[in-house]
Amino acid sequence: MNKKILLLLILLLIPIIYAQEFDVKYKAVKSDIQIDETAEFEITITNYNNYADRFRFESILDDQWSYSSKPNYLSGIEVSARSEEKISLFVYPNIVTAGQHAIKIAIKSDKTGNGKIIWPVVNVKSTGGYVPPTEANIAGAIQINNDNKIDPRKENILRVILKNKNALFIDNLTLNVESDLINLKKEGIQLTALEEEKIEFKFKIDEKTLPRKENIIIKWTAKGKDFEYSESFDIIGYEAEFSRKTDIEKKILKRIEVIEVKNTGTLEKEEEINVETSGFKRLFTFTNPNAYLKKIDDKNYLVYKIKLKPGETIELETVTNYRIPIYLIILIAIVLYTYYKYRSPVVIKKKATIAKMIEGGISEIKILLHVKNRSNKTVDEIEIIDTIPHIGEMDKEIQIGTIKPVSIAKHKKLGTVVKWSIMSLERFEERIITYRIRSKLSILGGLMLPASKVRFKDKGKERTFRSNNLRLKV
Repeated sequence: MNKKILLLLILLLIPIIYAQEFDVKYKAVKSDIQIDETAEFEITITNYNNYADRFRFESILDDQWSYSSKPNYLSGIEVSARSEEKISLFVYPNIVTAGQHAIKIAIKSDKTGNGKIIWPVVNVKSTGGYVPPTEANIAGAIQINNDNKIDPRKENILRVILKNKNALFIDNLTLNVESDLINLKKEGIQLTALEEEKIEFKFKIDEKTLPRKENIIIKWTAKGKDFEYSESFDIIGYEAEFSRKTDIEKKILKRIEVIEVKNTGTLEKEEEINVETSGFKRLFTFTNPNAYLKKIDDKNYLVYKIKLKPGETIELETVTNYRIPIYLIILIAIVLYTYYKYRSPVVIKKKATIAKMIEGGISEIKILLHVKNRSNKTVDEIEIIDTIPHIGEMDKEIQIGTIKPVSIAKHKKLGTVVKWSIMSLERFEERIITYRIRSKLSILGGLMLPASKVRFKDKGKERTFRSNNLRLKV
C-alpha cells in the first residue's frame, strides 16, 4: 500500500520537475499593427538547470504569418546554467483578416526534448493593404554595409531584401537599383511561396563625393505588377592628409619654393605644413601667406597653419633672396669708395676751453685747431683761416711749438681774421695750432665761435674744408 502511494506521488511530481527545467515568457513590444506593419515580441527564456542548454523554436512556418528574429532563432538560443536570454521575435502578416490573432510559438530544449508553448496575440487593426493570394505581394528593403552608411573610399555592399508575402511562385523577376550615383540591375530572380531572398551588389562611388544623403530607389515587376521602394543613406565624410606638390625655381642668389597643397578629403581640415630652414637663411626668407618659426627636433622650420575645405587648393610661397643684402653691400661699397675717393684729404677740427673767468664770466679762451692730412699722399700749400668775434682779441704771445700766423687783420663785420700757412703735410700728418683769445669785458652766459677753414691744393684745384662751430657755456 505504501509503495503504491509513493509511486503515485512520484507520478504527480514529474510534471512539476519538468516545469522547473526552463520557462518561457513573452512581452509585447508592438502587438497592434496595420496589415503592412510588423509586430514585435520580447521572449525571455530562463534555464533553471545547472548546465547550459540550447532552446529551439519548433517549425513555425505559416501561410498567414512570416517570422524573423534577432538573434536568428533558426540556430537555437544558447542559455547558460541558471540564467536567461532574451530574443526579439518579429511577426508580419501575409494573408489575415482584421482582428485579434493568437499565434502558436513552441520552444523545445535540446538536452531534455521537453517543450513549452506560448500564444502571443497580434491585433491587426486594418486590412486596407490586403492583397489577394492570386496577386504578387512582395515587400522590399535595403541594407548597405553593416552600418547603412556609404563610404566613398571603399567598395560598398548593397543588399536588397525581397520578401514574397503570398503563396505564389515568382520567376524571372528583374530588380533595378537606382540613385544619382549608382545604377545596378539583376535579372532572373526567383521567389518561392513566402520566401525571403537577399540580393547582393557591390559598388564604388567617386572618392571625392562630399557627405550628403543619397536616396536609393529599388524597382521590380512581378506577375505584371510594378513595385517600388526607396530609402535614404548617409554618404560619410573622411579626413585625408593634404596632398603636396613642390616646385622649386633657382635663380642667381634667389630661391623660390612653391608648395601646392590640396585637401583630398571630403571634410574641412586644418593642418600644419613645415618647411625646413636655418637661422641665417630665415633672415632673408619671405613667406606668403605668413609662416612662423618653430623648432622641431633641434631643426628650424617655417610653419604654415592652413585650413582647407574639401577639394580646396592653396599655394604656399617661400622666397629666399640674398640679392637684397648683396645689393646693400655693393651700395655700401660704392658709397664708401665714392666717399674715400672724393672726400677732403685735409680736415680741420676746432676745440676751445675756458682758460680764465672773472666775476662769473669768461675772460680768456684757449683755441686748438687740429689740421690733419688723412690721405696717403702729400698735400702742399695749406692755408688755415680762423675768425675771432669783435668781443675778443687774439693774444699776441705765441706759445712754443705752435705755428705763427702769417697775418692778423681786422674785419668790419667778421671781427679779427687770422691766417696761418703750412708748406705741406705729409700723408697722415697732423699739426696743432694753439692760440688764446682775451675779452676786454667779462662774457656772461656763453659765446659762439665761428668755424675755421682750411684751403689747399688738390690735383691742381683749390679746395676748402670747414671745421665745426663751437659754443661755449658758462
